[in-house]
Amino acid sequence: MSTTDNRIAHFKRYLWAEPQLTVVVGSGEALERGWMDYVQEHSVDEDAPEAAPQIPRLIVGAALALVSSPTRESWGWTLTLKDEPYGFFCGAEPEGMLCASTRKADAANAAMSLQRQVTPQSILRQSNYTPQQSDPLSAIEDYFRFAEQIVTRMGCDARGRAALFQSLPGGDFSQIRPLSEDELVELAWSLESAGALKRLDEMILFYACRCNDEAILNMLTSLPDESRKELWGDEKKLKIDCPRCSRTYVVERHHQLN
Repeated sequence: MSTTDNRIAHFKRYLWAEPQLTVVVGSGEALERGWMDYVQEHSVDEDAPEAAPQIPRLIVGAALALVSSPTRESWGWTLTLKDEPYGFFCGAEPEGMLCASTRKADAANAAMSLQRQVTPQSILRQSNYTPQQSDPLSAIEDYFRFAEQIVTRMGCDARGRAALFQSLPGGDFSQIRPLSEDELVELAWSLESAGALKRLDEMILFYACRCNDEAILNMLTSLPDESRKELWGDEKKLKIDCPRCSRTYVVERHHQLN
């Protein structure tokens, strides 16, 4: 994947000095294009296809959250939206890779869990929150506002431009609170264009999953003998869906993957 690929998204984190706010801008359009290409290339069959139209806003929210942090970490979002019979997983990795999947869920049990980890060997931190909205980007925004007590606004407009404003300690959020989502995005991009922001960091983001043939095979062969026998039964082939991206792998009895 080259850096000129139109599925590559450049997300930048800035400091807006006067009101003491963190500002993140990036291209949600590029991430959506990457997701659509991935789904087509791998013939992804979602567990809850009715939820698929919400995936672009989910991955935009996860991307904005990832870049807003000065610490490079792995983020894993698991959420069931308010009053919706489906949920999502979305993973965001420190090297810029994002992926997502849908799943059936109980509409009465809205819930969100976020797991963050700096390295596979470090402590896994988990936080929980009950989302109050049925839009995934808004649910991630509210997570910061209510679970982390960090004043935050996120948005993505019809042109795919994404933006985040987040208050630093002592920050002044008065200019941001009354804005609509489109106005929020327009302000962030206008500030960037005018050179009114101090750049702090930049990340190249793209849609992909860390799953592969070897990982699926290793997962199977690591199972205890009894569990493996029970899983296989009399089958000559198994279909296994990646829980992160819903890509299906076919494993033959002699451990050849297709």
